[in-house]
Amino acid sequence: MCEQIIPSKPFLEKDYSSFQFYRANIANDNFLVTTSGQYKDYPFRSFGYSGYTGEYSDHFPVYIYLIKESNGSELFSETED
Repeated sequence: MCEQIIPSKPFLEKDYSSFQFYRANIANDNFLVTTSGQYKDYPFRSFGYSGYTGEYSDHFPVYIYLIKESNGSELFSETED
């Protein structure tokens, strides 16, 4: 199964040219995974043949890391008293 990440319009309207792609990942934490039965190791499905199951989704969420080099001044700012 292929997933995609589509940036929103507000994200694209800002200047993120100082950021770079670091990596992408799939969130498949234990609480998101079916542990037994026919669909073992698949995502907990929100809907099944009998309707809403009360679970999470029919796929694992995907996410990306964008990184930016810092000179340290952005992390700590000194204030004048």
